[in-house]
Amino acid sequence: MPLKRDALSSLAAQLPEIFGGDLPEELRELDIPIMHAMSMVGAALPEGAAELCNRTWWIVDFKRKRLATSDVPVIPLPDENTTERSAAGLRSPEGVYFPLSPQTALFIGPPGTAPEADQIVPGNARLARQFTTATLAWTRDCLFHHPDDDPLRGYTLPEPRRGEIRWEVWGGPEPDQPQPATA
Repeated sequence: MPLKRDALSSLAAQLPEIFGGDLPEELRELDIPIMHAMSMVGAALPEGAAELCNRTWWIVDFKRKRLATSDVPVIPLPDENTTERSAAGLRSPEGVYFPLSPQTALFIGPPGTAPEADQIVPGNARLARQFTTATLAWTRDCLFHHPDDDPLRGYTLPEPRRGEIRWEVWGGPEPDQPQPATA
């Protein structure tokens, strides 16, 4: 997650001060992307992979609606009990959404769903709205969409949030009056 990457970068920048300017050799050239990847994968990989594989997976195919994505493409989805202080991640109460193309998304169901229910499902306006609202809530710096599509029309675009520390943001951007959106 970008938040963890930011925290690791911040820590690396503060190491000289923490060590009083005399930084040990092994800390002089830290590779933050590698450290971030290792911290995410580590011991959690087997358990996390098994948990995701044992849930319902849907390929959602949109015929008319189009999707945007962002610099945070894997989106945990909230439920009615989710607050700004709820932990977010792969165990999100309504599952996880990941756009694969402008008209196709992967939806991994919430914990407790069964892989026997895997299927390809047609997308609809409600799902496109839910996915777009979640994408906007999690975007940090950049939104992306195909130049021939305008899936963000009618939404208020968020300001960049690099370095912002937060648990989860829901009740985020909702469609408002139609207006040109730029990405």
